[in-house]
Amino acid sequence: MEIMKFRCEAPVLDCTDCGACCQHIVMPPFAADIYGDAPNPEWTALIRDHPALAAELQAEHLRKDRENELHRQAPCFWYDAKSKRCKHHDARPQICRDFAVGGEDCLAARRGGRFVLVLPGDPDCLEAKR
Repeated sequence: MEIMKFRCEAPVLDCTDCGACCQHIVMPPFAADIYGDAPNPEWTALIRDHPALAAELQAEHLRKDRENELHRQAPCFWYDAKSKRCKHHDARPQICRDFAVGGEDCLAARRGGRFVLVLPGDPDCLEAKR
């Protein structure tokens, strides 16, 4: 019988020193708006408020599309590995803003298949079995 060991974690309260949600998205999720296929208020606002960012994002998206890299598992183009944060946090899309810190998707991204999250006090917590 295999004994499973669980790593106990405190509840997730913020994004400090994480970036797990950005690890597999490749590009900021502005959808097909980059190609102008469908009008989207977020993409329109990015072009209006941050034209250099929009141009950089569009050029990188087209490059990745041309080189067939859009469907690979890679960190978001705007992810800064050193700070573990979005390089353009204030301009990120609403879907990124809505990603619930400590929510189910956040915890799944943080797990990344490496460990099962068990909160202190859970009977499966190693600290609880001591």
